[in-house]
Amino acid sequence: MDMVAIHEIKYGDFLEQNLYRHDGLLALAKGTSIRDVEKQSIEDLQMQYVYVAPYYQRTFTNEETLEIIEDVIYSCSLWDMSSSKKLYTGLEKKLQRNQKVLSVLSLMREVDHYSFVSSINMSMVVAQLLMVDNRIDRHLIEIVFYSLIHDIGKVKVAKITHKQGGLTDSEFKKVQQHPHYSRELLEKYGFSKNDVNFVIQTHERFDGGGYPLHLKGYEIQPIAQVIAIAETYNALSSFRPHRPPFHPIEVSEKIEEEKNKAFAEDYVMLFKEKFNPYQEGARVELNNGMSGEIIQVNPQIPLFPLIGVYNETTGEVYTKINLYRYRDVRIARVLPKERL
Repeated sequence: MDMVAIHEIKYGDFLEQNLYRHDGLLALAKGTSIRDVEKQSIEDLQMQYVYVAPYYQRTFTNEETLEIIEDVIYSCSLWDMSSSKKLYTGLEKKLQRNQKVLSVLSLMREVDHYSFVSSINMSMVVAQLLMVDNRIDRHLIEIVFYSLIHDIGKVKVAKITHKQGGLTDSEFKKVQQHPHYSRELLEKYGFSKNDVNFVIQTHERFDGGGYPLHLKGYEIQPIAQVIAIAETYNALSSFRPHRPPFHPIEVSEKIEEEKNKAFAEDYVMLFKEKFNPYQEGARVELNNGMSGEIIQVNPQIPLFPLIGVYNETTGEVYTKINLYRYRDVRIARVLPKERL
């Protein structure tokens, strides 16, 4: 493993660290094979150096998969360290008891890195949306667990989704069947049909324009609607070769536009009221080059917090910037929490 400058990365090198994006969630996971798209993503993060290893016959172990999930939960600024510990401990127990599902997540890391990262990030968003007073209970852990594993059927269509060029009609239809593949796998591994029926509904739309069942309105289960919003947030917040990630303010506006279209109004309101990547105490970098920490969040305008800016010499807060007043200043990046 070597630390190399971005321009020195070779095609096919393996990333040997987790990289976090602008909102503090995962951008690229350890073990990712770096091709052109991944290199562009690293450049978008404005990284100077990263840890990589030259290509070798890598083994994607369950242990390392758990380590990645643990690192994301503890690095995430969506909750405090005590909540991180409770959430990871609960998820780790459930994954250890379901080794076959854990093995499919490890396979997903290898064959469909994007879906693996998406599953983790989306489950973190679900956790914050449904968390009450920073409490982690069994019910929440259960929902986050199902959110994490709901898309494992993607491994059956990974070759199609990663092919060069556009998809044929038959290939596109097969990709749209991945929710069925997810449910089949989960039932095969001992989950009841009742518990996992929601996985075929996460790509449905409130207006009936989704797939694969074309359900409409409240025919869609609540957990599926929450996951659908979380997936949309993650997709819009992620780097794409044709566009940079959208800022949380822009993502919130786009989700608002889908009210009573893709999502029920009450779930859009849940998202706007509950989800906020900017939590008090989080360390941040601003688009003007300054660094600081979030010292106050106004519940009425949570995406425009009060920032305490650090003195570069002493590291102490020396001035405050109200992002609602100074609209040209934005949070460029939420820094990962430091694990004590």
